Parts: sequence; C-alpha cells; structure tokens
Amino acid sequence: MHPLISRLPAEKVICLDAEFANDRKRSGEDMLELSVMDGSGSLTYTSRYRPARLKKWGLEPHNITPEMVADAPKFADCRKEVQKMLDAADFIIGFAIANDVRILRQEGIMVDDAKIIELRDWFWFFYGRHHGLDHEQNINNSSVAGYLGADVKEELLHGSAYDAQVTLDSFDRLLHLIDTAPGDTLADVHARFVKEFEVAFEQYRRDNAAGYCLLELRDDGSYKMKATKFEPEPSDSIVAVIRVADRKVALRELGLMLVGEARKSSFTVPRLTERQLRRFRSYTNDYSPESSAFKSGLADLMNRFSPRR
Repeated sequence: MHPLISRLPAEKVICLDAEFANDRKRSGEDMLELSVMDGSGSLTYTSRYRPARLKKWGLEPHNITPEMVADAPKFADCRKEVQKMLDAADFIIGFAIANDVRILRQEGIMVDDAKIIELRDWFWFFYGRHHGLDHEQNINNSSVAGYLGADVKEELLHGSAYDAQVTLDSFDRLLHLIDTAPGDTLADVHARFVKEFEVAFEQYRRDNAAGYCLLELRDDGSYKMKATKFEPEPSDSIVAVIRVADRKVALRELGLMLVGEARKSSFTVPRLTERQLRRFRSYTNDYSPESSAFKSGLADLMNRFSPRR
C-alpha cells in the first residue's frame, strides 16, 4: 500500500461499496449489501441485509435474490456498527460513491462530505484527462482498474466486497502515479486535489457543453435541427451550421424560436421561413454554470468538497 495510506492507522482510510434492492415501479431503494475495507486492505466489514420495505426487486447487477437475504439482518440493526466505522475514518473512498452515500443517508447514516474521495474524479484528474479519456463515457470501476494495470475478474464484479477491493487497489495504483513531496500526507494531497480539480472540472464542463447546431433539409421538405459536440462534415443537405457555447441551452432556446417549444434533443422543423433561418444563423449563446444543464452536477461537487465545519 502507498505510504500516504500505510502511514495512517488502518481505520482512518476506508473503502466501501454497496449494493441496493431497487424497485423501479415504486422508485424505492433499500440497502442490500455493504462491504468496507480498511487502509491495510483488510475486509473489516461485510454484510447482506433484508430490506425493511421491499419484498421484490430487480436482480441487476448484483444477482442477490430475496431468498438469499431472507434470514439476513435489517440494516437498522447494524446501523451503529456502520456509523462507528465511518465516524472513525478520515477518508472514505468509493467509485460512484454518491449513490452509496445517498442510500446510507436514507438508512439513517451520517456521512461527512469532506471525507469522501471519489475514485472516478481522482482517476480523471490525475490520469484520464491526460490520456484523452472522458470523465463519464466508458468509465466504470473495472475499466479504471484496467487502465491502471490491474487484472479484474469480471465474474466477481458487483459483489460489494470485490468491488471495494478493486476500488482500493485502483486508488493505491493511482497514488503511485502522483508526484508528491517528502513529508506529504494524504490530507495534503487531498486538499490540493480539491482545489485544482474544481478548476479543471469546470473547464471540462465548459468544453463539453460547447458544440454545433445545424439545420438539415430532409426528403419531405422539413428540417432537422441537431446539436452535436463535433463540427459536422460538409453536406449538401445542411443549410446552416452555427457554433454555440452551450448545446443544451441552444436546444431549449432554438426550440422556442423554431417550433415554439423548448426541446432537450434534436427536433423536426416542419416549415422554415427566411426570417427563422436568419435568426438561426445569427443565434449565439454563452456558457453559464448557473443556466447550464450541468448545474446539478456542479452543485453536487461543491457540496461534496465543501470544507468541514
């Protein structure tokens, strides 16, 4: 284990993963399985639970059936033990950990946002963005492990104990790629990451929002209004192309302009007047975190990385 972890008492760094019972019809989720590894790589806690509310749930991706947890404890009976582990930790590592934290809080667990280390964010910041990888697309726990040189047993994925092991191993491998100064602590590196990540991720959001809008003539005489990230190839069917700072905002505003209704995706314009075409060609917008469709994601980041009080 990297010295930034091994120098700390094992209970101060934990890695967790959870699986949920999900009833899509009722839009309900209950804790189904939770595993916790400490900074030494030891599995210090693992348990399945009998959901307090749900009797049936989908089996993807965990394949845990109601029969398998029929005699398991309810999470409420284990709450104090789980809370004690999280309270003792200075850092809580996970992949897509916001989902785990959301269900833990739903189950009555208090989680300090300032303790959370999201592996996806660290991987993108320290490795992915320098290798042309997106923060979201085609990135999951196993792919991160693969990029960092680990062999993953696909058949064991989505078991919380194995997923926690994969996440902790990836975090350890990632730390070995980070330049640190003598005497640095994990708290020092984490503080620098929080400060620098917010700036880099805002630029990522800005770059990812930008793109092109185009009007394409269709065989029936109508027009298709499309928004794309990359500049479209020249085509005789394309009557106009504009560059925009925020594609999501453009869809809403151009929808109102061309068909009288804000849109979230490509749409058909049955009839296009010369005036509408001129307005389309002169349309422009600015990227704004407050008005962008990415607002909720940025708000989550701000909450996650806010200083402890």
